[in-house]
Amino acid sequence: MSTINKSIFTCCSLVLFLVAISCHTARISRTTLLTSGDYHSSYDDTTLTPDNSNILMPYNRFIDPAGTVIRWGNKSQENHSLDCVLLPGEKILAVEDRYGLAFIDAASFQMVFHLDYAANAAYRGFISTYSGIKAMTDGKNIRIFWGASNTGSKKSFLLEASWDGAKASINYGIPFDAAGLSVLALPNDIAISREKNEDFLYTVLNGNNQLVKIRLSDKKIVWKAVTGMSPFGLALAAGKVYVSNWAGPVPDSNDARETAGIPYGKVYIDPRTGATSMGTVNIFDQETGKRHKEVAVGLHPNDVIASPDQRFVYVANGNSDNISVINTTSDKVADSIPVRLAGIEHAFIGHSPNALILDSTGRTLFVANGMDNAVAVIRLGKLTSSFGVGKDKLSGFIPTEAYPSGLALSSKNMLYIANLEGEGARVALNGTYNSHRQEATASAVPVPAPAELSAYTSRVERANMLFRAKLANRLPRKNISPKPVPERIGEPSSIKHVVYIIKENRTYDQLLGDMPEGNGSKALCIYGDSVTPNHHKLAREFMLMDNYYASGKSSAEGHQWTDAAIVTDYVEKNVQAWFNSY
Repeated sequence: MSTINKSIFTCCSLVLFLVAISCHTARISRTTLLTSGDYHSSYDDTTLTPDNSNILMPYNRFIDPAGTVIRWGNKSQENHSLDCVLLPGEKILAVEDRYGLAFIDAASFQMVFHLDYAANAAYRGFISTYSGIKAMTDGKNIRIFWGASNTGSKKSFLLEASWDGAKASINYGIPFDAAGLSVLALPNDIAISREKNEDFLYTVLNGNNQLVKIRLSDKKIVWKAVTGMSPFGLALAAGKVYVSNWAGPVPDSNDARETAGIPYGKVYIDPRTGATSMGTVNIFDQETGKRHKEVAVGLHPNDVIASPDQRFVYVANGNSDNISVINTTSDKVADSIPVRLAGIEHAFIGHSPNALILDSTGRTLFVANGMDNAVAVIRLGKLTSSFGVGKDKLSGFIPTEAYPSGLALSSKNMLYIANLEGEGARVALNGTYNSHRQEATASAVPVPAPAELSAYTSRVERANMLFRAKLANRLPRKNISPKPVPERIGEPSSIKHVVYIIKENRTYDQLLGDMPEGNGSKALCIYGDSVTPNHHKLAREFMLMDNYYASGKSSAEGHQWTDAAIVTDYVEKNVQAWFNSY
């Protein structure tokens, strides 16, 4: 095995002995990767192999993306692709990234223009919020809407930019002040509607727990409505607004169920875990803003979309690994569709569905499974689509880069994907690597025919090492001798006590790359034996575990992976922004 650059992820650990945990990523050999500026020359590809054997990403998965991939970003920053939309005419894909908007030619998949917050004095220091980007044309101009906030100034704006075919510029920002306990208003998902010959824009304020309707002609707020906790996504259907609440309903003071505080209020929690215990969708009258009802769905509901005929609304439940389908006639959940990988539907959580798109027929639903690095393809049945037949069927999976978080679909059946984690932190600056320096990426994949989808599904299963789940499902055997690492969960271990020391912000190679016993890189060792003698002594006296990898590239992710063995879509969507807390 070739020397691995373990300089990517920062949460290092000591378990009984020094266990320096890290991870590495890869650029796929068959993928076209396009950049701007001089970023390519400082991109590390030393561990990449044509057979993808060394493409390990966070959460102990590999990436093996289909289609064509483009990457971009200032090499001194931690870039993330959050969401995407095809502009009217479908010639340009606009991608909301952390530091602005990328405009990509939809046919050639080359970067045409990048709109930078840093280039505009009024919005310098802003970063895009979690997701939500929409576009429209008024017959003359193409207009794009999305949300951005500044954690330093505590300002939030709903931004509008115009696209002239070659470049984009910000026209204005609609400001939103923090309300109640909120520290930031955080405009997120957006919907645009033509009503009585006027254009209106709807947005949720994730920090303020509000839904807002705005008249575009004069930028005036028509009405505001109180939502549940941390509203995330919204969709318009049948004269109503459907809003997902990441953290569920507003707690009732007379309710005995346990609650806990978050930066902008209290939420219902599971006392065993401290995690939010409820997810809901609020339903409002589109004209008046009056709330009709609140519908219980899965945990951490995020993206919401409506069917072409507006008879159904689909809600991605990030922590329940399923899609709730609401019938807009009854406003009840008509069905729940699981999106877990085949063979483990009833076993393990952690697939994190967080973005949705329907095809033009309304029969096929595409779901971005963040933690699977894949898009699930669902054939809808008669309970979940006006055009469906029989039962829902999970047809297969399309492999993506790390953590797909936004989807767009062209009329020519080209699927576009914003990859939040991309390929990880592989950009060198002044010859060194840092976990907070990575490029944003997006993918373009033709919607596969059944045979190709089957092959893609096999790739996704291999990349997610599905065999481990099958092994973990095996029952413990009787009369098995203790081993340091038991072969099956529940079998005895010879280890009685574990001292687990978490050391963060340094990588294996930075500290132990000088140890000849290990599979490391001496060239990357900057805190060798003379600087860190205690680390080296522990490694020599106990054991050098040089190929253990951390799930998570930074403190916020790494500590949660360490303590809970997973992070939620809330943590992933906050990466590098930390609008509230982690």
